[in-house]
Amino acid sequence: MGVLQRRKEKTRQRIIEMAKQLFLSQGFVKTTMHDVARDSELGVGTIYNYFPSKSELLIGIFTEEMTEVELDLPVLLNSDENVGVKLKHLIDIYITKLFRHQRALFRELMVVIFHRQEGYEELVNQISQTDDLFLQVIRGFFENEKESKKIPAEWNIDVAIQVIYSILRSTTIDYLTGDDLTIDDVKRKVHMQLDFLLKKMD
Repeated sequence: MGVLQRRKEKTRQRIIEMAKQLFLSQGFVKTTMHDVARDSELGVGTIYNYFPSKSELLIGIFTEEMTEVELDLPVLLNSDENVGVKLKHLIDIYITKLFRHQRALFRELMVVIFHRQEGYEELVNQISQTDDLFLQVIRGFFENEKESKKIPAEWNIDVAIQVIYSILRSTTIDYLTGDDLTIDDVKRKVHMQLDFLLKKMD
């Protein structure tokens, strides 16, 4: 990465961090791009160059690390561990990244979507793209395990992916609505459901 690119990335991270603090302290709706520019000590035009809308800035906070999940896949594929252990590890990575933000910020995201506030369609679209990216990683994992004959040839990958996605969606709702639920609690709950899934699809 060149000097200019590093400088741009540093500016982008600065914007994201300031926006995150503002969204948490005064809410997404009340925060303006001018507020973000002021706290970032940058011009408003610079903010818009990096994030064309406030909704893109919000989704940027959530998606900046999600694409890194795929980088862990080669290590998992070469592991001697069984399918269930590797799958749990892969999903633990996803959960850790997904829930690294405070619940308050997650709830701001949900408010924008469910109340159809400015940018909600764009947010839904980008969240769907992020979900699709992770599900592609899961598909690649299963296809590799099937090719290596670690799961039966008749094992239905499409159904497995649908079930895993449903598990993660319901767990996200539980996490958002239950203040006492920790990330470790979430992982344990998902592991139990994955064990049930793998037994049913043996």
